[in-house]
Parts: sequence; C-alpha cells; structure tokens
Amino acid sequence: MNGIPAGLDRQPQPAQQGGQGQNLGSGELGVSQLRALFSHPNFAQLRDLIRSNPAALQPILAQISQSSPQIYNVIVNGFS
Repeated sequence: MNGIPAGLDRQPQPAQQGGQGQNLGSGELGVSQLRALFSHPNFAQLRDLIRSNPAALQPILAQISQSSPQIYNVIVNGFS
C-alpha cells in the first residue's frame, strides 16, 4: 500500500502521450501526462488524501518519481 489510489500509478498508453503521432519533447510529454493525471477519475481521492494527511505527500511524490519521472519533474519544476 503506497497511498496512491489504484490506477494512478500506471504509465499512460502511447496514444495518451503524444496523440496523433506527434513527437513531443520530454517537458511536453510530462505536461501531457500530468494533464492525464488531473483528469483521472481517482485524482480527487489523491487530492483529498493529501489534504487530510499532508505527511502523505512525500511518500506519494517518491512513488511518482519512481513510476513516472516526467510527471514528477513537471510537479516539482512546473510547466516551464
């Protein structure tokens, strides 16, 4: 049990990453993955978990850094 709701720790499928066969840079790919994360049905659960237990943020970020380094980089460095 890592605190991440089921399904949020999965890598997006290739169609979600670039869509329409586009070649995206790593920053754009991370942004695309982050947008997919925000639209995930369980994202609200994750947000509520962190709001109710802020200490859960660091372990969740550690898990994201391992499973989705591009998303992690967008989270910690922003969209630039």
